[in-house]
Amino acid sequence: MPSFSLLARSLRNLGKCATSGFPDVREPTPPRFRGRPEVSEDCMGCQACAEQCPSGAIRTEPRDITSCGGADAGPAKFGTRLVLTVEVARCLFCGRCQEVCPKEAVKLGGCYDFSTQHPSGFDLRREVALAACGVCGRPFAPRGQLEWVGLRVVDQIDPSVRDAVKADLPAYRDLCPDCRRTISIRLNTHTEKYI
Repeated sequence: MPSFSLLARSLRNLGKCATSGFPDVREPTPPRFRGRPEVSEDCMGCQACAEQCPSGAIRTEPRDITSCGGADAGPAKFGTRLVLTVEVARCLFCGRCQEVCPKEAVKLGGCYDFSTQHPSGFDLRREVALAACGVCGRPFAPRGQLEWVGLRVVDQIDPSVRDAVKADLPAYRDLCPDCRRTISIRLNTHTEKYI
């Protein structure tokens, strides 16, 4: 007898939607749901998320490549912009990128209904400008990261040398590590002056 009632119910609902209203009506996600990663405009390009991603879904690479070669080192390639790419098809949705982002620019959102014909259809890209060295002109670090680190150094430094460091910061912040090391004594930004 139960099979007849099931058959009768199936015939009555023929042509009607028997499931929820998805995709027209989307169900809300729980507060701690980990969906598709989203990268906001606050991203400074520090690459912490790419270094900590266990699946390698987040990668960074230079863009607008120029060649800056030394005589003995051979041609080296540098970019003027840093491109952060999140390959959603490789993402484990573990949330590690969200945990390590110092600016809270990476969040795992509530999007769960993504599908595409090609896996790269949902890749996220974010471009960040690289700062060029004031001496040699070589791009060496994301500009936003340099500004953020400068603010952190001034906030966290010993108050007895804070004013001296704050005065030195503009002189060496825009120098690549090689040029900074080479001319630090000439600029009088070396650490021995604080001892």
